[in-house]
Amino acid sequence: MDTKGHTIVLASGSPRRQQFFNEMKIPYIKKVIPVEENFPSTLSGFAIAEHIVAQKANAFKNTIKDNEIIITADTIVWHQNKYLGKPTSIQNAEEILKTLSDDTHQVITAVGFLQKKTWECINVVSEVTFGPVSKKQSKSILPQAPQWIKQVHMAFRTYLALYILNQSLEVILIS
Repeated sequence: MDTKGHTIVLASGSPRRQQFFNEMKIPYIKKVIPVEENFPSTLSGFAIAEHIVAQKANAFKNTIKDNEIIITADTIVWHQNKYLGKPTSIQNAEEILKTLSDDTHQVITAVGFLQKKTWECINVVSEVTFGPVSKKQSKSILPQAPQWIKQVHMAFRTYLALYILNQSLEVILIS
């Protein structure tokens, strides 16, 4: 992809996001400035993901160069009007899996584009339905649950965001 003289900065340490950029043949440099990902309790749904993406972009505001496009992203799971964080333990993963079992939840990805004088944020909200998960099935899944849940949602949102990100980046580079 011709970046029209822009340097694309992927502000993510995620190997999957890097793979995504490599597959799209987008030249980029990786630069991560760690930020604490938190949000006001008054936010819900896509507003949470957009808030976290803006936090990540704000870390670059004082150092961004004229020719740079900083790309930040975050994905959350939203279920029954509640934010589900990443599993913190096997027990927590079991609770999350039980909650998602035989129900529909949203996987929400926000992607931010920061330039010296502009900021744009887009989001994709995907409905995901899990079939029933028996206790026996969850026991076989749970030893790898934190990675499994993360990988399923990461792959799902990556492919859904692929088209939108590509289109948005092309619009930014054309204008």
